[in-house]
Amino acid sequence: MNKLHRWALTGGLAWAVLSAGYVRADITLTGDASPEFTGTPTHWRVAGVLTVGDTGVGALEIDSAGVYSSHGYLGLQSGSSGAATLSTSGVWSLDYQLHVGHGGTGQLDLWDNTVARIDGRSYLGYAPGSVGVVSVNDRARFEAGEGLSIGVAGRGVMTIASEGGLSTDGYLSNIILGRCSDSNPEELGDGTLIFTGDGTLVELDETELIVGEYGRGEVVVEAGARLYGNEVRLGLHAGSTAVARVEGVGSEWTLTGDEHGYLDSDFYVGYDGEGVLDISEGAIVRSDQTYVAYEETSVGRVRVSGAGAELQSSGIELGTFGGKGTMIIEQGAMVHRGNASPANANVIGSSYHDGTGEVIVRNPGSTWRLPQCEVDNGTLTVADGGLVDTRDLIINEHGVVTVTGRGSKLETIGFDGNLSNRGKLYIEQGGVIDSDYAGRYSRYQPVGLVEAVVTGVGSQWNIVTDLMWFALRDSELTIADGGVVNVKRDTFTDNFIGQESPYSNTIRFDGGTLNTASLYSSPERLLGEGTIHTAGFITDYDITFDASTGTQPTIVLNDLPGQNVTVHMDLSDPEYTRTFGIGFAGEGTLTISEGVVIDSKFNRIGVKTGSMGHVIITGAGSAWKAYGGFGGGFGVGQEGDGRITIKDGGALHGSPYIKADSSESYVNMTTGGMIIIASSSADSVAHFSSGSEAVNFWDGSQWTPLIEGVVGIDYSIDSYIENERVFSRLTVHLAGDYDGDGLVTLDDYTVWTEQYGETGDWGADGNHDGVVDAADFTVWRDHFTSVAQTLTTPEPASAALLLLMAAAAAATRRRA
Repeated sequence: MNKLHRWALTGGLAWAVLSAGYVRADITLTGDASPEFTGTPTHWRVAGVLTVGDTGVGALEIDSAGVYSSHGYLGLQSGSSGAATLSTSGVWSLDYQLHVGHGGTGQLDLWDNTVARIDGRSYLGYAPGSVGVVSVNDRARFEAGEGLSIGVAGRGVMTIASEGGLSTDGYLSNIILGRCSDSNPEELGDGTLIFTGDGTLVELDETELIVGEYGRGEVVVEAGARLYGNEVRLGLHAGSTAVARVEGVGSEWTLTGDEHGYLDSDFYVGYDGEGVLDISEGAIVRSDQTYVAYEETSVGRVRVSGAGAELQSSGIELGTFGGKGTMIIEQGAMVHRGNASPANANVIGSSYHDGTGEVIVRNPGSTWRLPQCEVDNGTLTVADGGLVDTRDLIINEHGVVTVTGRGSKLETIGFDGNLSNRGKLYIEQGGVIDSDYAGRYSRYQPVGLVEAVVTGVGSQWNIVTDLMWFALRDSELTIADGGVVNVKRDTFTDNFIGQESPYSNTIRFDGGTLNTASLYSSPERLLGEGTIHTAGFITDYDITFDASTGTQPTIVLNDLPGQNVTVHMDLSDPEYTRTFGIGFAGEGTLTISEGVVIDSKFNRIGVKTGSMGHVIITGAGSAWKAYGGFGGGFGVGQEGDGRITIKDGGALHGSPYIKADSSESYVNMTTGGMIIIASSSADSVAHFSSGSEAVNFWDGSQWTPLIEGVVGIDYSIDSYIENERVFSRLTVHLAGDYDGDGLVTLDDYTVWTEQYGETGDWGADGNHDGVVDAADFTVWRDHFTSVAQTLTTPEPASAALLLLMAAAAAATRRRA
């Protein structure tokens, strides 16, 4: 707005008010002031500078009138005092600058819809020893044009109250509190800006606010006042100090949004100096990014206190470029994203720049709720009932997270939540962590915590998916004194692929408990004294399921000094049993016998490079069911080797087939051994195994690929229905073994003679054609001995003679 146009508006307003007869217009100038008053009761146009209190005491009163000058000074020189009061729609308009307390003491009071309009910059407390005070009340406005400096080298205070207003021309304008003398940078200013009272609404959308440029600055938003502004810097330069207090229900400070409604301005608490932000008693602060201790020499402190108090920010960083930042959330307060712009980084301390950060969330109801948090070079403490809710928590090498005290909780449940990156974690005195998973899969760079301690009755770490306890350095998880770790899926003490890790990644027990669906670990990585409950143990240890153990065997790991870890396995519930296997990094044997059936979704045999897993399934009714199929099919040998022996009615269940993952891995089947797959279309060996070498049978003299066997003689295929599901079954037979003892002997010939001529399902029906006849003798003879192959088919009546001949010439063979 040009000066002529503004003169017409303001002068016209004062004249209109006077001529309408509503009020009496008056301009009063008293005491030490210059120039002399030469105006009318409604307006006064000063050709140059208007000074009130040059060397002494002066006063100016503008009531329902307008005064216009190029510059204005209230308290020009040291020791002087100048005061101006505007009331009842009065106007003071200046073309250039206003100094309130230039060298002395100045005071400007605006009341009742009055306006102080300054085209240039305004200064409160300009020179050392000066004091400048401005109060804006009752819908009055202070229009600061090119900006405002409060406390240049003296003391300045501005109060906006009772629906008063403050504005600038924006963009290139700023408001600075606590500057320094132009001639001597050691002479520091002290500036305070107060917004107070319900109904006070100030919009400084494009105006940067610097609180404590070189000296000291303070901003107060209280008693229901609302402030909308641009970027804020508390403690701009090294050595400066700044305080911002936002307090009281309804009090708000919002760094304004962009065209989409997202907050787009940042809040610096300690830019390169010292800054304090205190939010209390139900007040709210909103910003895009909040930096606490930004530059190298900075110190920043934020306290959010009391129910209803909130800091809403799209991202928070403490110690960004080397500073020292602290944030305390207490007494029911909250820090969260609110409606801020798309989530930015939340970092506690920067190790790269030697910045440090500390966040404390304490007391019931106190909450930190931000989508992502990285504890890089600092600490995050949840205490005395506080809550941290973050989707993804990363704890770096120099980061420490502590959850302590009953009711204290940290939640990282959500999309891609994790605890990782080589930091330290402590859960104590009844604290609880709920996390989606802990650690991260990586073949080449496994990452995880290097130290975690869960200690004390009630202390829990609950993991929804997997716990990957391994890193590219030694690491230890300690579970002590009644502490509990609950893992819904799998727990690993080493990466489940590749070579065994050279690092010592261990779980140490000292009176604590680990509950996990499946556990992948060598025994030497489970130390101390404690308890493990699991439905799946993939290890390098001999485990037996038999009639005495059922599906709930218990083993005690005690081969190492001080080791006494009791492992309770419970595979009684197929819905809970996730993965079972043998041979994790070394060698172990799993035996399933005496009719026991274990049912796991997946299987692992010979997991890591160099490992060997042996499985023996023996005895009628004994079975291992694993229909999940890692990578498709029941795998034998992952990166190590696996060998399965199925015999004497034992069964292996898989889907959609059985596969061997290495040349040294295979399944060997002897008499009565069965493979069962969940399929209704399996009518050939090819449906049961991937690769002709995956499954072998004992043909009486050697192990032979099942694909080379003869259906109806070496094996049979049938199907059945169970729980409305169709299964196909392949059963291996030892041709000629009619009594099912795993041997082809004269006893089998006796069985053939006794059953000769019978029809139906008879043991001596060697070719499975439904009748015991001469063809079945040939099957027995071909698998008995080389001498027996010269025999012709006898009549059953000549059995005694044949027995004598055979006994003299033949040797029996054991089929394993």
